[in-house]
Amino acid sequence: MEHAIRHLQSAWDLQDNTLCRLVAVQDLAARKYHGHPGAEALALRDLVNEAITLADDLLAPQHATFLRRWVATGNIAKVAREMGKDRSHVSRDYRPRVVMVVTDVFMHLTGTRNSRSGIARTRRSPRAG
Repeated sequence: MEHAIRHLQSAWDLQDNTLCRLVAVQDLAARKYHGHPGAEALALRDLVNEAITLADDLLAPQHATFLRRWVATGNIAKVAREMGKDRSHVSRDYRPRVVMVVTDVFMHLTGTRNSRSGIARTRRSPRAG
């Protein structure tokens, strides 16, 4: 998720993100971007943007500000300077909190669940046979 947030403005960078393999992402790509190169990356961008918008209301004001600025710039050091905070503090405190909330919202939107091995799909493709 952190990679997706950091590279939200670049479908090129998002296309290799493992979240593109989620059923919900592929379903949205097929519906909204059928035949478009990078459809999964565009669908992932849409879903992460939605998760960020919804997460904004769940975060403390300073964390929400950090998230909006991080999405806009992709640069934690720049955001820390703008907020008058130490970069390492922002990286250790703000970043993990916002990533956790955005991840939780994203998982809810996509119908995925967290597991020790990472994100697992809850829907399976039908098997032949």
